[in-house]
Amino acid sequence: MLPHYCTASRDIWRAVTYLICWEIVECYLPHRVMRQFSLHQPIPDQRLIGNQAALHLIDRRGRANTDWELTHRQYIDIWGARMDTVDVGLPCVDTTHASGDYMQWYRARTVMYISNPSQRPTFAEGYLGDCARADYLVNNYSFFLIVFLFQITSVKLI
Repeated sequence: MLPHYCTASRDIWRAVTYLICWEIVECYLPHRVMRQFSLHQPIPDQRLIGNQAALHLIDRRGRANTDWELTHRQYIDIWGARMDTVDVGLPCVDTTHASGDYMQWYRARTVMYISNPSQRPTFAEGYLGDCARADYLVNNYSFFLIVFLFQITSVKLI
């Protein structure tokens, strides 16, 4: 059970807004994870994501005298009106299962498998390029997990 101060103003958790720290501006998109708030997960809309690439190119190099408040005024204004962008959502009885329309949307945009590089099947033209990255992550995760388990279970013999 969380203390009261952790859950006070919990509506703000669902405010679709920007988070700002100096030159860094990140989209906060809770409408993409509504099931975490025990709410029905609709198909996410494209709010706030149109300029993410441009925002990620901004850094402090060569900008020692930049007035970040002025530079990011439009995002600060959206943050100031964050209570107007709280996604209310519909209550969801069973958060372990998404709706059929959401799953149809999800499956059309998601790689739902990870392959083992030692058993590479032949894929049709257009195979998604992210699979090599997924292979790398799975293999390295396994390696680091084994090393970690070895470290925490090893006993030093005197």
